[in-house]
Amino acid sequence: MQIPFNRPYFTGNDLKYIEDRFISAQKNEGNLYLSRDGKYTYKVQKFMKLRFEAKKASLMTSGTSALELARSALDFKQGNEVIIPSDTFSSTVNAILLAEANIDLEAIRQKLTPKTEVIYPGHYAVVSCDIEQIVEIAEEHDLKLVEDAAQGVNAKYNNKYLGTIGDFGCYSFHETKNCVCGGWRSSFN
Repeated sequence: MQIPFNRPYFTGNDLKYIEDRFISAQKNEGNLYLSRDGKYTYKVQKFMKLRFEAKKASLMTSGTSALELARSALDFKQGNEVIIPSDTFSSTVNAILLAEANIDLEAIRQKLTPKTEVIYPGHYAVVSCDIEQIVEIAEEHDLKLVEDAAQGVNAKYNNKYLGTIGDFGCYSFHETKNCVCGGWRSSFN
């Protein structure tokens, strides 16, 4: 017997909503695409903004896209440094490499330099990293904070939702995560 890596959650209404999206796309947009913005995208964005008390919620096609969008919005300068955890998914690192920023995996305080711009802490398995102390370091040194909260959906730290504490927060709804939504990911700020 093979043990599955993960089992996606189904509500029972999934096919009904997919069919509704197909019909709506054909009628209003003249296509069969499910991946474009539509009423469900807007409903989920509104729900997440309210639920997580975020200033803004935007759905992306992947957690990688959300991390890259956050990196783009922060306008990294070539040669500046970014601090990330040593135990993270490759998308976090790749978003930084695309900006040609340097990556340092050592202790945050020991590695801060005048060139450091951003800290990318990661939460795992709905358990927060030591975000309170990282926020203090970021504020003390005027650094931006991008939370990789891919596995932190609906989890809180000191009554704040993970992914809404830093300047940007990125969730993932891939079928291997704690909340599954057909592959959509989200970025908050």
